[in-house]
Amino acid sequence: MATRTISRLLTVLILTSICSGIVLGTEARNSNLNFVSPPSSGEIIGGTYSVAVVNVSGLDYVLMEVEEGTSWSEISNMSGAPWSTSWDTTTVDDGAHRLRITGVPSDGSANIQVSTSSFIVDNTAPSSLTFTVDDAEVGDGSSIANRAWFDISESGSMVFRWNATDVNLEKAVITGVPGSGNPPSDGPGALLHRWSWAPGDFSEGLYTLSLSVYDEAGNIATRSLYLGIDRSGPTTGTPVFSVSESTWTDDSIVTIGALSAGATDNGGVGIDHYEWRVDDGNWNNFGSGSTSTLPLPEGQRVLSFRAVDRLGNSGISTNHSFWADHTDPVAGGWSIPEITTMTQSQVSIQLIATDTLSGIDEGNTTLRYGFDNDGMGPIPDITNQWLSLGSGMNANLPSGIDWSTKQGDWLGVSAIMTDNAGNQILSPPTYVRIVPGIDFHLENVGVDRLIVAANTGDKINVTGTVIANQAYTGSVIVRLEMAPSDRTTDTNWTVLETRTLAAGSLYDGREVLEPFEVRILASGEYDLKLSIDPDEIIPEKDEGNNEEYLVVSGARPSSIGAVTSFMPALFLLLVVSGWMVWTMRDSAEE
Repeated sequence: MATRTISRLLTVLILTSICSGIVLGTEARNSNLNFVSPPSSGEIIGGTYSVAVVNVSGLDYVLMEVEEGTSWSEISNMSGAPWSTSWDTTTVDDGAHRLRITGVPSDGSANIQVSTSSFIVDNTAPSSLTFTVDDAEVGDGSSIANRAWFDISESGSMVFRWNATDVNLEKAVITGVPGSGNPPSDGPGALLHRWSWAPGDFSEGLYTLSLSVYDEAGNIATRSLYLGIDRSGPTTGTPVFSVSESTWTDDSIVTIGALSAGATDNGGVGIDHYEWRVDDGNWNNFGSGSTSTLPLPEGQRVLSFRAVDRLGNSGISTNHSFWADHTDPVAGGWSIPEITTMTQSQVSIQLIATDTLSGIDEGNTTLRYGFDNDGMGPIPDITNQWLSLGSGMNANLPSGIDWSTKQGDWLGVSAIMTDNAGNQILSPPTYVRIVPGIDFHLENVGVDRLIVAANTGDKINVTGTVIANQAYTGSVIVRLEMAPSDRTTDTNWTVLETRTLAAGSLYDGREVLEPFEVRILASGEYDLKLSIDPDEIIPEKDEGNNEEYLVVSGARPSSIGAVTSFMPALFLLLVVSGWMVWTMRDSAEE
Protein backbone atom coordinates (compact mmCIF):
# COMPACT_ATOMS: atom_id res chain seq x y z
CA MET A 1 0.00 0.00 0.00
CA ALA A 2 2.81 2.38 0.93
CA THR A 3 4.73 1.43 -2.17
CA ARG A 4 1.73 2.16 -4.44
CA THR A 5 1.30 5.59 -2.84
CA ILE A 6 4.97 6.51 -3.34
CA SER A 7 4.77 5.51 -7.00
CA ARG A 8 1.85 7.80 -7.60
CA LEU A 9 3.63 10.75 -6.01
CA LEU A 10 6.71 10.21 -8.12
CA THR A 11 4.61 10.09 -11.27
CA VAL A 12 2.91 13.41 -10.46
CA LEU A 13 6.22 15.08 -9.72
CA ILE A 14 7.78 13.86 -12.94
CA LEU A 15 4.79 15.05 -15.06
CA THR A 16 4.72 18.38 -13.29
CA SER A 17 8.42 18.84 -13.90
CA ILE A 18 8.02 17.96 -17.61
CA CYS A 19 5.08 20.29 -18.16
CA SER A 20 6.77 23.15 -16.39
CA GLY A 21 9.82 22.72 -18.56
CA ILE A 22 7.74 22.73 -21.75
CA VAL A 23 5.92 25.92 -20.80
CA LEU A 24 8.98 27.77 -19.70
CA GLY A 25 10.84 26.78 -22.81
CA THR A 26 8.03 27.91 -25.16
CA GLU A 27 7.63 31.27 -23.53
CA ALA A 28 11.30 31.80 -23.80
CA ARG A 29 11.42 31.10 -27.54
CA ASN A 30 8.03 32.40 -28.97
CA SER A 31 6.71 35.12 -26.75
CA ASN A 32 6.67 37.64 -29.86
CA LEU A 33 4.67 35.67 -32.52
CA ASN A 34 2.38 38.21 -34.12
CA PHE A 35 0.63 39.58 -37.25
CA VAL A 36 2.23 42.07 -39.59
CA SER A 37 -0.19 45.08 -40.00
CA PRO A 38 -3.37 43.17 -39.25
CA PRO A 39 -6.82 44.86 -39.80
CA SER A 40 -7.41 47.41 -37.11
CA SER A 41 -10.45 47.41 -34.92
CA GLY A 42 -13.51 48.24 -37.03
CA GLU A 43 -11.50 48.48 -40.25
CA ILE A 44 -13.38 47.58 -43.42
CA ILE A 45 -11.66 45.27 -45.84
CA GLY A 46 -12.63 43.27 -48.88
CA GLY A 47 -11.30 41.42 -51.86
CA THR A 48 -7.91 39.71 -51.44
CA TYR A 49 -6.16 40.63 -48.25
CA SER A 50 -2.44 39.84 -47.63
CA VAL A 51 -1.61 38.49 -44.14
CA ALA A 52 1.92 37.93 -42.80
CA VAL A 53 3.34 36.84 -39.41
CA VAL A 54 6.63 37.53 -37.65
CA ASN A 55 8.72 35.97 -34.88
CA VAL A 56 8.28 32.42 -36.10
CA SER A 57 11.61 30.97 -35.00
CA GLY A 58 11.28 27.59 -33.34
CA LEU A 59 7.87 27.02 -34.90
CA ASP A 60 7.06 24.07 -37.01
CA TYR A 61 4.17 25.83 -38.71
CA VAL A 62 1.61 28.63 -38.15
CA LEU A 63 -2.11 28.04 -38.69
CA MET A 64 -4.15 31.07 -39.74
CA GLU A 65 -7.93 31.06 -39.20
CA VAL A 66 -10.89 33.39 -39.53
CA GLU A 67 -13.74 33.59 -37.10
CA GLU A 68 -17.17 32.92 -38.54
CA GLY A 69 -19.78 33.27 -35.85
CA THR A 70 -18.80 30.89 -33.06
CA SER A 71 -16.39 28.81 -35.12
CA TRP A 72 -13.05 29.25 -36.80
CA SER A 73 -12.19 28.32 -40.34
CA GLU A 74 -8.73 27.67 -41.69
CA ILE A 75 -7.31 30.18 -44.09
CA SER A 76 -3.75 28.93 -44.48
CA ASN A 77 -1.17 26.64 -42.88
CA MET A 78 2.21 28.39 -43.22
CA SER A 79 5.30 26.23 -42.65
CA GLY A 80 8.04 28.35 -44.13
CA ALA A 81 9.09 31.61 -45.68
CA PRO A 82 7.64 34.01 -46.61
CA TRP A 83 5.25 33.21 -43.73
CA SER A 84 2.43 35.08 -45.46
CA THR A 85 -0.72 34.33 -47.45
CA SER A 86 -3.30 36.09 -49.63
CA TRP A 87 -6.73 35.75 -48.15
CA ASP A 88 -9.73 35.84 -50.42
CA THR A 89 -12.21 37.63 -48.17
CA THR A 90 -15.10 36.66 -50.40
CA THR A 91 -14.96 33.18 -48.81
CA VAL A 92 -16.69 34.59 -45.78
CA ASP A 93 -19.91 36.50 -45.39
CA ASP A 94 -19.87 40.27 -45.13
CA GLY A 95 -19.80 41.37 -41.53
CA ALA A 96 -17.59 41.39 -38.39
CA HIS A 97 -14.70 38.88 -38.21
CA ARG A 98 -11.38 38.25 -36.45
CA LEU A 99 -8.20 36.55 -37.57
CA ARG A 100 -6.28 34.10 -35.41
CA ILE A 101 -2.82 32.54 -35.79
CA THR A 102 -1.67 29.45 -33.90
CA GLY A 103 2.04 28.74 -33.75
CA VAL A 104 3.05 25.07 -33.28
CA PRO A 105 6.58 24.70 -31.80
CA SER A 106 8.88 22.23 -33.45
CA ASP A 107 9.96 20.87 -30.02
CA GLY A 108 6.45 19.75 -29.21
CA SER A 109 5.88 22.38 -26.59
CA ALA A 110 2.51 24.13 -26.15
CA ASN A 111 0.99 26.03 -29.09
CA ILE A 112 0.95 29.84 -29.17
CA GLN A 113 -2.19 31.75 -30.30
CA VAL A 114 -2.65 35.44 -31.29
CA SER A 115 -5.98 37.01 -32.38
CA THR A 116 -6.80 40.35 -34.06
CA SER A 117 -9.42 42.84 -33.07
CA SER A 118 -12.79 42.63 -34.77
CA PHE A 119 -12.92 44.11 -38.31
CA ILE A 120 -15.50 44.30 -41.08
CA VAL A 121 -15.46 42.31 -44.31
CA ASP A 122 -17.35 44.02 -47.15
CA ASN A 123 -17.35 42.49 -50.61
CA THR A 124 -20.65 43.90 -51.81
CA ALA A 125 -20.43 46.77 -54.30
CA PRO A 126 -22.75 49.78 -53.91
CA SER A 127 -26.15 49.11 -55.43
CA SER A 128 -29.25 50.99 -56.65
CA LEU A 129 -27.15 53.57 -58.44
CA THR A 130 -28.89 56.60 -59.89
CA PHE A 131 -27.15 59.07 -62.17
CA THR A 132 -29.17 61.96 -63.64
CA VAL A 133 -28.80 65.44 -65.09
CA ASP A 134 -31.13 68.36 -64.43
CA ASP A 135 -33.21 70.24 -67.02
CA ALA A 136 -32.69 68.07 -70.07
CA GLU A 137 -34.89 69.37 -72.89
CA VAL A 138 -35.28 65.98 -74.55
CA GLY A 139 -34.72 62.54 -73.01
CA ASP A 140 -33.30 61.61 -69.60
CA GLY A 141 -29.92 60.11 -70.53
CA SER A 142 -30.75 56.61 -69.28
CA SER A 143 -29.82 55.03 -72.61
CA ILE A 144 -28.44 55.90 -75.99
CA ALA A 145 -31.95 55.83 -77.38
CA ASN A 146 -33.12 58.15 -74.62
CA ARG A 147 -30.15 60.49 -74.63
CA ALA A 148 -30.53 63.68 -72.61
CA TRP A 149 -30.32 66.58 -75.07
CA PHE A 150 -29.45 70.20 -74.39
CA ASP A 151 -29.51 73.37 -76.44
CA ILE A 152 -27.02 75.05 -74.14
CA SER A 153 -24.50 77.80 -74.67
CA GLU A 154 -20.78 77.27 -74.25
CA SER A 155 -20.89 79.22 -70.98
CA GLY A 156 -23.89 77.38 -69.57
CA SER A 157 -23.93 75.00 -66.64
CA MET A 158 -25.17 71.49 -65.92
CA VAL A 159 -26.13 69.88 -62.64
CA PHE A 160 -25.48 66.14 -62.23
CA ARG A 161 -26.94 64.11 -59.39
CA TRP A 162 -26.16 60.63 -58.07
CA ASN A 163 -27.11 58.22 -55.34
CA ALA A 164 -26.35 54.64 -54.29
CA THR A 165 -27.10 52.17 -51.55
CA ASP A 166 -24.17 50.97 -49.42
CA VAL A 167 -23.54 51.20 -45.66
CA ASN A 168 -19.90 51.99 -46.34
CA LEU A 169 -20.07 54.55 -49.18
CA GLU A 170 -16.83 56.44 -49.60
CA LYS A 171 -16.88 58.61 -52.76
CA ALA A 172 -18.21 59.08 -56.30
CA VAL A 173 -16.30 60.11 -59.42
CA ILE A 174 -17.61 61.15 -62.87
CA THR A 175 -15.66 61.30 -66.12
CA GLY A 176 -16.42 62.05 -69.77
CA VAL A 177 -18.32 65.24 -69.04
CA PRO A 178 -18.69 67.97 -71.72
CA GLY A 179 -16.07 70.67 -71.67
CA SER A 180 -12.51 70.70 -70.41
CA GLY A 181 -11.54 68.47 -67.50
CA ASN A 182 -13.77 66.64 -65.04
CA PRO A 183 -15.44 67.67 -61.80
CA PRO A 184 -13.67 66.75 -58.53
CA SER A 185 -14.77 63.57 -56.77
CA ASP A 186 -17.66 63.78 -54.37
CA GLY A 187 -15.99 62.41 -51.18
CA PRO A 188 -14.30 60.97 -49.22
CA GLY A 189 -15.91 62.84 -46.39
CA ALA A 190 -19.27 64.54 -46.57
CA LEU A 191 -21.11 63.45 -49.72
CA LEU A 192 -23.04 66.13 -51.67
CA HIS A 193 -24.51 63.69 -54.16
CA ARG A 194 -24.32 66.35 -56.92
CA TRP A 195 -21.99 68.35 -59.15
CA SER A 196 -22.58 71.76 -60.71
CA TRP A 197 -20.45 71.81 -63.84
CA ALA A 198 -19.65 74.97 -65.86
CA PRO A 199 -16.26 74.73 -67.57
CA GLY A 200 -17.10 77.54 -70.03
CA ASP A 201 -16.46 75.57 -73.22
CA PHE A 202 -19.41 73.30 -73.82
CA SER A 203 -19.09 71.97 -77.35
CA GLU A 204 -21.76 70.41 -79.52
CA GLY A 205 -21.60 66.64 -79.71
CA LEU A 206 -22.41 63.33 -78.07
CA TYR A 207 -21.12 62.44 -74.63
CA THR A 208 -21.09 59.29 -72.51
CA LEU A 209 -20.52 60.13 -68.84
CA SER A 210 -19.32 57.45 -66.44
CA LEU A 211 -20.16 57.47 -62.72
CA SER A 212 -17.97 55.35 -60.44
CA VAL A 213 -19.15 54.90 -56.83
CA TYR A 214 -16.68 53.47 -54.28
CA ASP A 215 -17.25 52.05 -50.84
CA GLU A 216 -14.62 51.95 -48.11
CA ALA A 217 -13.64 48.40 -48.98
CA GLY A 218 -12.79 49.49 -52.50
CA ASN A 219 -15.84 47.93 -54.13
CA ILE A 220 -16.89 49.86 -57.23
CA ALA A 221 -20.22 50.26 -58.99
CA THR A 222 -20.51 52.17 -62.28
CA ARG A 223 -23.30 53.69 -64.32
CA SER A 224 -23.38 55.61 -67.60
CA LEU A 225 -25.30 58.74 -68.54
CA TYR A 226 -25.78 59.66 -72.21
CA LEU A 227 -25.81 63.35 -73.13
CA GLY A 228 -25.98 65.41 -76.29
CA ILE A 229 -25.48 69.12 -76.97
CA ASP A 230 -27.05 70.50 -80.14
CA ARG A 231 -27.22 74.19 -80.94
CA SER A 232 -27.34 73.90 -84.74
CA GLY A 233 -30.40 73.50 -86.90
CA PRO A 234 -30.87 70.65 -89.37
CA THR A 235 -30.74 70.90 -93.15
CA THR A 236 -33.60 70.04 -95.47
CA GLY A 237 -33.50 67.74 -98.43
CA THR A 238 -33.84 69.00 -101.99
CA PRO A 239 -37.56 69.49 -102.59
CA VAL A 240 -39.28 68.61 -105.85
CA PHE A 241 -42.08 70.89 -107.10
CA SER A 242 -44.99 70.38 -109.44
CA VAL A 243 -44.41 73.87 -110.83
CA SER A 244 -41.18 75.07 -112.41
CA GLU A 245 -39.27 77.70 -110.52
CA SER A 246 -38.81 81.25 -111.87
CA THR A 247 -41.29 80.59 -114.67
CA TRP A 248 -44.73 82.14 -115.01
CA THR A 249 -47.62 79.82 -114.23
CA ASP A 250 -51.36 80.14 -113.76
CA ASP A 251 -51.40 77.38 -111.10
CA SER A 252 -52.84 78.40 -107.75
CA ILE A 253 -51.31 75.51 -105.80
CA VAL A 254 -47.92 73.80 -105.81
CA THR A 255 -47.14 70.24 -104.76
CA ILE A 256 -43.94 69.78 -102.75
CA GLY A 257 -42.22 66.43 -102.39
CA ALA A 258 -38.89 64.99 -101.21
CA LEU A 259 -38.38 67.73 -98.62
CA SER A 260 -37.28 65.13 -96.10
CA ALA A 261 -35.23 63.07 -98.55
CA GLY A 262 -31.62 63.62 -97.68
CA ALA A 263 -32.47 65.90 -94.76
CA THR A 264 -30.21 65.54 -91.74
CA ASP A 265 -29.56 67.00 -88.31
CA ASN A 266 -25.88 66.16 -88.70
CA GLY A 267 -25.64 63.93 -85.65
CA GLY A 268 -27.85 66.13 -83.52
CA VAL A 269 -31.06 65.45 -81.67
CA GLY A 270 -32.99 64.75 -84.86
CA ILE A 271 -35.52 66.56 -87.04
CA ASP A 272 -38.88 67.22 -85.45
CA HIS A 273 -40.76 68.94 -88.29
CA TYR A 274 -40.46 71.22 -91.30
CA GLU A 275 -41.73 74.77 -91.82
CA TRP A 276 -42.60 77.00 -94.79
CA ARG A 277 -43.40 80.63 -95.47
CA VAL A 278 -44.09 83.04 -98.32
CA ASP A 279 -41.61 85.90 -98.76
CA ASP A 280 -40.89 87.34 -95.30
CA GLY A 281 -44.14 86.18 -93.72
CA ASN A 282 -44.63 84.01 -90.67
CA TRP A 283 -43.33 80.45 -90.61
CA ASN A 284 -45.98 77.71 -90.84
CA ASN A 285 -45.76 74.03 -89.91
CA PHE A 286 -45.23 71.71 -92.88
CA GLY A 287 -45.33 68.53 -90.80
CA SER A 288 -43.01 65.62 -91.40
CA GLY A 289 -41.98 66.75 -94.88
CA SER A 290 -44.03 64.22 -96.78
CA THR A 291 -45.55 65.18 -100.14
CA SER A 292 -48.12 67.93 -99.68
CA THR A 293 -49.63 70.95 -101.44
CA LEU A 294 -49.43 74.65 -100.64
CA PRO A 295 -51.28 77.66 -102.01
CA LEU A 296 -49.33 79.62 -104.60
CA PRO A 297 -50.10 83.32 -104.17
CA GLU A 298 -50.19 85.60 -107.17
CA GLY A 299 -47.07 87.55 -108.06
CA GLN A 300 -43.36 86.87 -107.96
CA ARG A 301 -43.06 85.05 -104.65
CA VAL A 302 -40.36 83.26 -102.69
CA LEU A 303 -41.34 80.01 -100.96
CA SER A 304 -38.91 79.12 -98.18
CA PHE A 305 -38.52 75.86 -96.32
CA ARG A 306 -36.51 74.90 -93.25
CA ALA A 307 -36.14 71.98 -90.85
CA VAL A 308 -36.58 72.29 -87.09
CA ASP A 309 -35.03 69.78 -84.66
CA ARG A 310 -36.51 68.40 -81.45
CA LEU A 311 -34.82 71.15 -79.44
CA GLY A 312 -36.39 73.88 -81.57
CA ASN A 313 -33.22 74.74 -83.48
CA SER A 314 -34.16 75.84 -86.99
CA GLY A 315 -31.78 75.28 -89.86
CA ILE A 316 -30.86 77.47 -92.80
CA SER A 317 -33.83 77.97 -95.10
CA THR A 318 -33.88 76.90 -98.71
CA ASN A 319 -35.51 79.51 -100.94
CA HIS A 320 -37.39 78.95 -104.20
CA SER A 321 -38.86 81.57 -106.56
CA PHE A 322 -42.28 81.08 -108.10
CA TRP A 323 -44.08 83.42 -110.50
CA ALA A 324 -47.85 83.02 -110.38
CA ASP A 325 -50.43 84.93 -112.43
CA HIS A 326 -54.07 83.99 -111.91
CA THR A 327 -55.56 87.00 -113.73
CA ASP A 328 -56.63 87.06 -117.37
CA PRO A 329 -55.25 89.68 -119.76
CA VAL A 330 -57.33 92.83 -120.13
CA ALA A 331 -58.30 94.11 -123.57
CA GLY A 332 -57.84 97.87 -123.83
CA GLY A 333 -59.23 98.39 -127.32
CA TRP A 334 -57.99 98.43 -130.88
CA SER A 335 -56.10 100.79 -133.10
CA ILE A 336 -57.89 100.71 -136.45
CA PRO A 337 -57.47 103.34 -139.16
CA GLU A 338 -60.47 104.84 -140.91
CA ILE A 339 -61.66 102.52 -143.65
CA THR A 340 -63.81 103.81 -146.50
CA THR A 341 -65.01 102.46 -149.78
CA MET A 342 -62.12 104.34 -151.36
CA THR A 343 -59.47 102.64 -149.21
CA GLN A 344 -56.86 100.93 -151.34
CA SER A 345 -53.79 100.90 -149.11
CA GLN A 346 -52.79 98.19 -146.66
CA VAL A 347 -54.96 98.25 -143.52
CA SER A 348 -53.02 97.53 -140.32
CA ILE A 349 -54.74 96.91 -137.00
CA GLN A 350 -53.30 96.69 -133.50
CA LEU A 351 -54.64 95.06 -130.34
CA ILE A 352 -54.20 97.16 -127.22
CA ALA A 353 -54.09 94.87 -124.19
CA THR A 354 -52.37 94.71 -120.83
CA ASP A 355 -51.37 92.08 -118.31
CA THR A 356 -49.84 93.60 -115.20
CA LEU A 357 -48.08 90.46 -113.94
CA SER A 358 -46.74 88.02 -116.51
CA GLY A 359 -47.37 90.16 -119.59
CA ILE A 360 -49.00 89.30 -122.90
CA ASP A 361 -47.68 86.22 -124.68
CA GLU A 362 -47.77 87.60 -128.21
CA GLY A 363 -46.77 84.30 -129.74
CA ASN A 364 -49.90 82.66 -128.34
CA THR A 365 -52.27 85.60 -128.87
CA THR A 366 -54.38 85.25 -132.02
CA LEU A 367 -56.04 88.14 -133.88
CA ARG A 368 -59.24 87.54 -135.85
CA TYR A 369 -61.54 89.50 -138.16
CA GLY A 370 -64.89 89.20 -139.94
CA PHE A 371 -67.68 91.24 -141.57
CA ASP A 372 -71.08 91.92 -140.05
CA ASN A 373 -74.34 93.53 -141.18
CA ASP A 374 -75.22 95.52 -138.09
CA GLY A 375 -72.11 95.62 -135.87
CA MET A 376 -73.64 93.43 -133.20
CA GLY A 377 -73.34 89.86 -131.97
CA PRO A 378 -70.52 87.52 -130.95
CA ILE A 379 -70.04 86.06 -134.47
CA PRO A 380 -69.88 88.22 -137.62
CA ASP A 381 -72.94 87.27 -139.65
CA ILE A 382 -71.59 88.06 -143.11
CA THR A 383 -68.51 85.85 -142.87
CA ASN A 384 -70.40 83.67 -140.36
CA GLN A 385 -67.13 83.01 -138.54
CA TRP A 386 -63.98 84.63 -137.27
CA LEU A 387 -61.10 84.55 -139.73
CA SER A 388 -57.57 84.27 -138.33
CA LEU A 389 -54.97 86.98 -138.84
CA GLY A 390 -52.23 84.95 -137.13
CA SER A 391 -50.49 85.54 -133.81
CA GLY A 392 -49.17 88.74 -132.32
CA MET A 393 -50.51 92.13 -131.35
CA ASN A 394 -50.38 93.63 -134.86
CA ALA A 395 -51.71 92.35 -138.15
CA ASN A 396 -52.49 93.46 -141.69
CA LEU A 397 -55.92 92.77 -143.10
CA PRO A 398 -55.78 90.71 -146.32
CA SER A 399 -54.86 92.89 -149.29
CA GLY A 400 -57.45 91.16 -151.45
CA ILE A 401 -60.42 92.78 -149.67
CA ASP A 402 -62.36 95.01 -152.10
CA TRP A 403 -63.44 97.87 -149.82
CA SER A 404 -65.51 99.51 -152.53
CA THR A 405 -68.05 96.72 -152.11
CA LYS A 406 -68.18 96.99 -148.30
CA GLN A 407 -70.05 100.28 -147.94
CA GLY A 408 -72.27 100.12 -144.85
CA ASP A 409 -70.82 96.81 -143.66
CA TRP A 410 -69.09 96.50 -140.30
CA LEU A 411 -65.55 95.23 -139.88
CA GLY A 412 -65.32 93.13 -136.69
CA VAL A 413 -62.13 92.30 -134.85
CA SER A 414 -61.52 90.03 -131.87
CA ALA A 415 -58.58 88.30 -130.16
CA ILE A 416 -57.80 85.19 -128.19
CA MET A 417 -55.48 86.78 -125.62
CA THR A 418 -52.95 84.68 -123.73
CA ASP A 419 -50.50 85.83 -121.08
CA ASN A 420 -47.13 84.35 -120.27
CA ALA A 421 -48.62 82.38 -117.39
CA GLY A 422 -51.09 80.60 -119.67
CA ASN A 423 -54.23 82.53 -118.73
CA GLN A 424 -56.39 82.84 -121.83
CA ILE A 425 -59.48 84.91 -122.55
CA LEU A 426 -61.54 85.86 -125.60
CA SER A 427 -61.78 89.62 -126.06
CA PRO A 428 -65.25 91.01 -126.82
CA PRO A 429 -65.70 91.85 -130.53
CA THR A 430 -65.18 95.41 -131.70
CA TYR A 431 -66.98 96.66 -134.82
CA VAL A 432 -66.18 99.63 -137.06
CA ARG A 433 -68.35 100.70 -139.98
CA ILE A 434 -66.98 101.00 -143.47
CA VAL A 435 -68.08 104.42 -144.66
CA PRO A 436 -68.18 105.99 -148.12
CA GLY A 437 -64.95 107.55 -149.23
CA ILE A 438 -66.31 110.84 -150.63
CA ASP A 439 -67.26 113.77 -148.40
CA PHE A 440 -68.45 117.27 -149.34
CA HIS A 441 -68.55 120.47 -147.35
CA LEU A 442 -68.84 124.24 -147.94
CA GLU A 443 -66.21 126.89 -147.33
CA ASN A 444 -66.20 130.70 -147.41
CA VAL A 445 -69.98 130.99 -147.40
CA GLY A 446 -71.10 134.64 -147.03
CA VAL A 447 -73.20 137.57 -148.27
CA ASP A 448 -72.22 140.95 -149.62
CA ARG A 449 -74.79 142.78 -147.49
CA LEU A 450 -76.93 141.95 -144.50
CA ILE A 451 -79.82 144.38 -145.00
CA VAL A 452 -81.63 145.40 -148.13
CA ALA A 453 -84.79 147.41 -148.77
CA ALA A 454 -87.67 145.02 -149.05
CA ASN A 455 -89.59 144.76 -152.32
CA THR A 456 -87.37 147.23 -154.12
CA GLY A 457 -85.38 144.91 -156.28
CA ASP A 458 -82.27 145.24 -154.12
CA LYS A 459 -80.36 141.98 -154.04
CA ILE A 460 -78.02 140.10 -151.72
CA ASN A 461 -75.28 138.02 -153.32
CA VAL A 462 -74.56 134.69 -151.57
CA THR A 463 -71.14 133.17 -152.33
CA GLY A 464 -69.26 130.04 -151.31
CA THR A 465 -67.04 127.17 -152.38
CA VAL A 466 -67.86 123.46 -152.60
CA ILE A 467 -65.01 121.22 -151.30
CA ALA A 468 -64.61 117.49 -151.93
CA ASN A 469 -62.13 115.47 -149.86
CA GLN A 470 -60.97 113.69 -152.99
CA ALA A 471 -61.39 113.85 -156.72
CA TYR A 472 -65.04 113.43 -157.69
CA THR A 473 -66.10 112.96 -161.30
CA GLY A 474 -69.86 112.97 -160.88
CA SER A 475 -72.37 115.83 -160.76
CA VAL A 476 -73.48 117.48 -157.51
CA ILE A 477 -76.61 119.46 -156.64
CA VAL A 478 -76.29 122.71 -154.66
CA ARG A 479 -79.43 124.38 -153.30
CA LEU A 480 -80.22 127.76 -151.66
CA GLU A 481 -83.30 128.01 -149.42
CA MET A 482 -84.87 130.73 -147.26
CA ALA A 483 -87.28 130.84 -144.31
CA PRO A 484 -88.35 133.51 -141.79
CA SER A 485 -86.18 133.58 -138.70
CA ASP A 486 -89.29 133.65 -136.48
CA ARG A 487 -90.79 130.64 -138.16
CA THR A 488 -92.61 127.86 -136.34
CA THR A 489 -91.78 124.22 -136.56
CA ASP A 490 -94.31 123.61 -139.31
CA THR A 491 -92.94 126.39 -141.56
CA ASN A 492 -91.30 125.01 -144.68
CA TRP A 493 -88.15 126.31 -146.31
CA THR A 494 -88.59 128.07 -149.64
CA VAL A 495 -86.24 126.91 -152.39
CA LEU A 496 -84.70 129.97 -154.01
CA GLU A 497 -82.42 128.20 -156.46
CA THR A 498 -81.11 124.71 -157.25
CA ARG A 499 -77.97 124.19 -159.28
CA THR A 500 -76.31 121.09 -160.62
CA LEU A 501 -72.56 121.20 -160.75
CA ALA A 502 -71.48 119.53 -163.93
CA ALA A 503 -69.73 116.17 -163.86
CA GLY A 504 -65.99 116.63 -163.44
CA SER A 505 -66.28 120.08 -161.90
CA LEU A 506 -65.00 118.63 -158.58
CA TYR A 507 -62.23 116.59 -160.10
CA ASP A 508 -59.75 118.95 -158.48
CA GLY A 509 -61.66 118.81 -155.18
CA ARG A 510 -63.15 122.35 -155.16
CA GLU A 511 -65.61 124.50 -157.09
CA VAL A 512 -66.24 128.21 -156.47
CA LEU A 513 -69.94 128.90 -156.78
CA GLU A 514 -71.29 131.71 -158.88
CA PRO A 515 -73.15 134.14 -156.56
CA PHE A 516 -76.73 133.34 -155.71
CA GLU A 517 -78.99 136.45 -155.93
CA VAL A 518 -81.49 136.90 -153.15
CA ARG A 519 -84.26 139.55 -153.16
CA ILE A 520 -86.41 140.12 -150.11
CA LEU A 521 -90.02 140.98 -150.81
CA ALA A 522 -91.18 141.77 -147.26
CA SER A 523 -89.47 143.43 -144.37
CA GLY A 524 -88.16 141.18 -141.59
CA GLU A 525 -85.32 138.82 -140.67
CA TYR A 526 -84.69 135.70 -142.71
CA ASP A 527 -82.47 132.55 -142.54
CA LEU A 528 -80.65 131.36 -145.61
CA LYS A 529 -79.55 127.72 -146.02
CA LEU A 530 -76.96 126.70 -148.61
CA SER A 531 -76.64 122.89 -148.93
CA ILE A 532 -74.79 120.30 -150.99
CA ASP A 533 -76.58 117.15 -152.14
CA PRO A 534 -79.67 118.15 -150.16
CA ASP A 535 -81.56 115.00 -151.10
CA GLU A 536 -78.62 112.78 -149.96
CA ILE A 537 -78.38 111.07 -153.28
CA ILE A 538 -74.61 110.65 -152.98
CA PRO A 539 -73.43 108.44 -150.03
CA GLU A 540 -70.91 110.41 -148.00
CA LYS A 541 -68.60 109.79 -145.11
CA ASP A 542 -70.23 112.61 -143.13
CA GLU A 543 -73.71 113.83 -144.05
CA GLY A 544 -73.67 116.36 -141.23
CA ASN A 545 -71.37 118.94 -142.81
CA ASN A 546 -73.29 119.58 -146.02
CA GLU A 547 -75.17 122.74 -144.88
CA GLU A 548 -74.27 126.32 -144.00
CA TYR A 549 -76.68 128.96 -142.55
CA LEU A 550 -76.82 132.79 -142.92
CA VAL A 551 -79.09 135.54 -141.53
CA VAL A 552 -80.23 138.54 -143.63
CA SER A 553 -82.86 141.25 -143.18
CA GLY A 554 -85.31 143.16 -145.34
CA ALA A 555 -86.18 146.73 -144.25
CA ARG A 556 -88.94 149.15 -145.25
CA PRO A 557 -87.56 151.56 -147.80
CA SER A 558 -88.56 154.65 -145.76
CA SER A 559 -86.37 153.55 -142.83
CA ILE A 560 -83.11 153.20 -144.69
CA GLY A 561 -83.53 155.61 -147.64
CA ALA A 562 -81.04 155.16 -150.29
CA VAL A 563 -78.40 154.00 -147.92
CA THR A 564 -77.08 150.78 -149.32
CA SER A 565 -74.48 150.31 -146.70
CA PHE A 566 -73.35 151.51 -143.28
CA MET A 567 -69.78 151.84 -144.43
CA PRO A 568 -69.99 155.63 -145.38
CA ALA A 569 -71.31 156.48 -141.92
CA LEU A 570 -68.54 154.46 -140.33
CA PHE A 571 -65.94 156.26 -142.45
CA LEU A 572 -67.34 159.66 -141.50
CA LEU A 573 -67.20 158.69 -137.80
CA LEU A 574 -63.54 157.78 -138.11
CA VAL A 575 -62.66 161.09 -139.81
CA VAL A 576 -64.41 163.16 -137.16
CA SER A 577 -62.77 161.19 -134.35
CA GLY A 578 -59.33 161.72 -135.85
CA TRP A 579 -59.88 165.51 -136.19
CA MET A 580 -60.95 165.73 -132.52
CA VAL A 581 -57.89 163.84 -131.30
CA TRP A 582 -55.56 166.13 -133.33
CA THR A 583 -57.23 169.30 -131.99
CA MET A 584 -56.96 168.14 -128.39
CA ARG A 585 -53.26 167.37 -128.89
CA ASP A 586 -52.46 170.87 -130.15
CA SER A 587 -54.28 172.45 -127.20
CA ALA A 588 -52.30 170.40 -124.73
CA GLU A 589 -48.98 171.48 -126.32
CA GLU A 590 -49.93 175.18 -126.03
